[in-house]
Amino acid sequence: MRDQHFQAGGAAESRFPPMISAAIIAPDRVQRLHDEIARPNASVLLLGSQGSGRLRLAQDVAQMFATQVEHPWRVVELPPPARAGYVSVFSIAFPEVDLGDDDPEVRAARIDEALQQLGSVAGDEPLLIVAPNIDFALPIDIATLMLLQRLPYVRLIATASRMTGPLNRWTAGTNLVRLPVPPLTVEETDRMLAQLLAVPHIVPSTLRRWHAVSRGNAYLLSMLAIEAEYQGRIHYSRDGAWVNENTQAPLRGLGESIAGVCDPDEWALLEQISLLEPLSETVLLRRMPAAPLKALIEYGFVASSSHHQAGNAIEIAHPMLADSIRAMILPQRRYEVFDETLDILEQEYGKYDLLQSPMRMLRLVMLALAVEREAPIAWLWSAFQSTKYSGELMLKMRIAQEVMACSQSTAEQRIECAFVVISVARLAGDLEAYASAVRIAEASLAGSGDTSALSLTVATHVGTELALWHHMHDAEPNQAFEVLAEVADRSRQGGGEGAKYVRGMRALMLACTGRLREAFAATEPSDGVLGADTDGAGALGSTIRALILTQRGESAAAVEEVTAIRVLHGVGLTSHTELTQLVSFAWVLALVANSDIELAHEDLADMEERALRSGEFLVLLGGCAAVIALEEGRWNVALGEAERLIDGINERDVYGVLPVVYAMRAFAAAALGDHTLAERSIILAEKPSNGLGRAVEGISRILLLRARQWVRDPLVAVRASQAAEWAREQQLPDTELQALHVAVCERRTATSEELERAGLLAEVVGTAKGDAMLAHMRCFAQNDHEPVRVDAAEERRLASLGVHLPPPPTSELTAREREIMMLASLGYSNRFIADRLYIALRTVETHLARVFQKLGVTSRDELGAWASRERWRRDS
Repeated sequence: MRDQHFQAGGAAESRFPPMISAAIIAPDRVQRLHDEIARPNASVLLLGSQGSGRLRLAQDVAQMFATQVEHPWRVVELPPPARAGYVSVFSIAFPEVDLGDDDPEVRAARIDEALQQLGSVAGDEPLLIVAPNIDFALPIDIATLMLLQRLPYVRLIATASRMTGPLNRWTAGTNLVRLPVPPLTVEETDRMLAQLLAVPHIVPSTLRRWHAVSRGNAYLLSMLAIEAEYQGRIHYSRDGAWVNENTQAPLRGLGESIAGVCDPDEWALLEQISLLEPLSETVLLRRMPAAPLKALIEYGFVASSSHHQAGNAIEIAHPMLADSIRAMILPQRRYEVFDETLDILEQEYGKYDLLQSPMRMLRLVMLALAVEREAPIAWLWSAFQSTKYSGELMLKMRIAQEVMACSQSTAEQRIECAFVVISVARLAGDLEAYASAVRIAEASLAGSGDTSALSLTVATHVGTELALWHHMHDAEPNQAFEVLAEVADRSRQGGGEGAKYVRGMRALMLACTGRLREAFAATEPSDGVLGADTDGAGALGSTIRALILTQRGESAAAVEEVTAIRVLHGVGLTSHTELTQLVSFAWVLALVANSDIELAHEDLADMEERALRSGEFLVLLGGCAAVIALEEGRWNVALGEAERLIDGINERDVYGVLPVVYAMRAFAAAALGDHTLAERSIILAEKPSNGLGRAVEGISRILLLRARQWVRDPLVAVRASQAAEWAREQQLPDTELQALHVAVCERRTATSEELERAGLLAEVVGTAKGDAMLAHMRCFAQNDHEPVRVDAAEERRLASLGVHLPPPPTSELTAREREIMMLASLGYSNRFIADRLYIALRTVETHLARVFQKLGVTSRDELGAWASRERWRRDS
């Protein structure tokens, strides 16, 4: 087989890395193409974007036919057409043949004769021709291929990124089948990158992020992975490979490969478009040189699209390509493009009232900021108003910061912009911008500037944000509640406008200090449901209420509460992006507590995808992934998610979620046998702090108790009793029941008072988990001199409900053997264990055989009985 590889003429055709077979990455695509080509006299045109892997797919299928044991096919792979010039691909592929005529029929006949003479075709033996990039082929080459295709022994696989006129005429009325090659799916992306990096999996957060930024382009995905590995940015954990989202940088290699294809005029135009996209202004489009623009569109580097704000626009075909080009542009060239464009548009827009044309105004403002020219406050304020409800968070914050820094801005304008900056900066984890906006807002409110025109809604929101800042960052939180009280007084004087928001913020602040009973009392069930709530004022209180309902064991009510918020406000409301993520956090916790694990998985994936599109910092959603994994007993995944979240927010924990994340890591590490990491995480989780970690303190306390169980802490029973007392004070019956369960299990005995209290709590909670814990606690009510008898089925039921009991203490087993023993004792199959632990099936079988031998058991049933008996020995 002729092996013609992709040459640098460009990025004309990108491929899967040569070591990875398309059959591994996309077996369904390979099978479909194989079935099509197997038909007599079949011809297929693979249509896909550059970098989609269409040539790799064609080559792999051709190789399958060429290596058949019986009747292997001959394969001829034509070279890719040159981007420019008039060299025929047949002249390169068949240099020994004198084509010497411009008549396609003569050329096809001579090629046919040469194949017969060279023995490439014997009898009815099929000949498969692979023709890459035929959308760039010379017309005479396409005509020759059309004639060769008609030969009875010829099969054809051609690839193209677009349908040109000659291709349309060819496919009309012929047996040439068009097969699309769409972008890779998330599952296909995982298989490809796992093969490339030699790991079992790519962790979901990194996988979804890379898939989103590359749009499923195989070539760009491979470049992302290879460059990240070359730069040492890939981390390897028990559940796969991952990259910190804060370390992503443009792919310079991509821009450099494009620069090698373009001539100087084309590259200069690419630079201009990448800096100004989406480029829709008529005055700028008319100044573009036609020939370079036409070439860039044909290469697939530039695309014409319909933009939701700019109308018909010219832009770089792929965001990663645009980022790479911009990374290569020198500062002098940037200023040159921006200066020239600003001068042209100022002259052009002189005939318009720019205050009535917000999009034109925004364009001028962004150009002025790029070249550090001073923009009038009227321009800046108009730009701020046009981006105020935009989903482009960083653009919105940039404009707001410029208004605050402008000496011509009023106190009202600075206060309103400060509110926007506070929200976006907190979401992005930008502590410096957050603190700066708070200082400016406080100075503007306390200064002599006139704020009488400031709406009460904005004043209320800013006031509550200042209270929250003091609450989260001051050593003494009393000042925060004093500030909030002043805001509440102003709200009442204004007729009660903003009362819901103040009440919701009060509930949040109380919850963030662990005062959950008071926080619950501060909310009302109707906060986010009744009446007009277009500004999300009531949703905050309802979200805090849902978080506490989950810890009380009323998960169904929590799901109902959050469902009402999601329906009323819409998930993804751009003006309340931060609130949306908090609502999502409460939603996933409620679903997990309600045992709706599959729905939690699906919704979390949807929310992460939406957050990636809007550029949000995934603080709270990362915690949701760890909670789901802990509920399922997927310790590797839970530990990986917790460590990635800690790595990402350790220096910018503006929400105060680290305590609960440390608690998650403690439990996962303890379950995996890493007692040192678990004990260190327990200490970090118990450090006093304010934040959302305290708002879910009931969840944190149970996680820490479970972690102490697994590390065999001798004081766990005492701490469990203390947690039960705390939960009782905070009126969290489900948390109290779980703490009582831990205390009883660790003491190996249950008093009549404890069983009576547990029965009352289980009745109040009314869940299957509560009933299962009560039944399990009753097993410890026997006489102290009798052995504890616990049914293995009861413990399997507890595990299925998310209550994971520690394995029996044994020094005979390794950490991996103990992990496999625990899952096997619950009745799980070897295949399930292999998938859960990301190890080979044969590895599970080997370890399990050793477990049986060391423990003196012969079956899973005996292992389950042994675990139930030994786990609760009174002398252990």
